[in-house]
Amino acid sequence: MARNIAVGIDIGTYSTNTAVLELENSDKNPKILSLNSYPSAGVRKGNIIEIKEAANSIKESIKSAEGIIGFPIKRASVSIGGLNLCSVISKGIAAVSRADGEITDNDIKRAVAHSESNLSRMANKSIIHTIPLFYKIDGEYAGKNPIGMKGGKLEVETLFIVNLTQNLNNLLKSIELAGIEVSDVVASPIAAGRILLDKRQKEVCSLV
Repeated sequence: MARNIAVGIDIGTYSTNTAVLELENSDKNPKILSLNSYPSAGVRKGNIIEIKEAANSIKESIKSAEGIIGFPIKRASVSIGGLNLCSVISKGIAAVSRADGEITDNDIKRAVAHSESNLSRMANKSIIHTIPLFYKIDGEYAGKNPIGMKGGKLEVETLFIVNLTQNLNNLLKSIELAGIEVSDVVASPIAAGRILLDKRQKEVCSLV
């Protein structure tokens, strides 16, 4: 049976960190197989400015992890941070498409897409995360999951986590040069919140 392995890479100003975890079916908590750190190069204020130097640091960090776990690393999730990481809130609206007024996943997608189209000053920026905060149906608060409810107009307030496109491209290129396929890109604060916050804290004050 194939092992359920997850790899995360965090490229900071001072260190490049690689974590290798294994999730076993009988345990909700992953088993840590390797945690290691290697000095970063080519990174300033959390952003990659020298792609080849950063790629070499990633290679060394990966190599160290592979020496511990005993098998090659081919794919990883990667965090992105830096001073240019920011959040933007936008609103969107969609008319409910079904004749009986029941809200479907398609209505939600159209409302969220409309909130994205309403974003301004997005030149040279890329969206890292799209997070619907809450919905309204015909002007009334409808919580975070309105599917199955009924109404004529669906509104959404959406949080977008964005970064400069150049920063994202430099990150992806560095990982590619290191010989790693990127399975996901996660904003550093989002990654930290998933680990450190419990369900209640996430509901009342966090991004996820």
